[in-house]
Amino acid sequence: PAELLVSREADVYPLSHPDRADLIDGSIGEGSPFERVYGYYAHGVGPETAILPVGWKERLVLVSNINTRMVRGWCLDVHDLAHKDVLTQRLALTDLAPPIRKLVAERVAHYFADEPAS
Repeated sequence: PAELLVSREADVYPLSHPDRADLIDGSIGEGSPFERVYGYYAHGVGPETAILPVGWKERLVLVSNINTRMVRGWCLDVHDLAHKDVLTQRLALTDLAPPIRKLVAERVAHYFADEPAS
């Protein structure tokens, strides 16, 4: 969906240095001079921020090009974020309490309710 293609915020998880999440918030976070200049901001997050499906680290996608000035960044696989069939499969691999699993499954179903069946 188009609304998933744009955001003023980027969650940034310093994989090798999780303790630097606060530094990210303070340097380029919401309300920072960085946001005022560039129109977007980063939110430093840690390993507790999201419960992700098994194998997410192996599916990270490298982003490094002229637009990033060849700085290397790793992004979550798009299917770990927003593809109904894969979300449903990976939900089954995610360690959640049954009531939370049911809630997530209902939200996935609701979000994609208008999508044609595959």
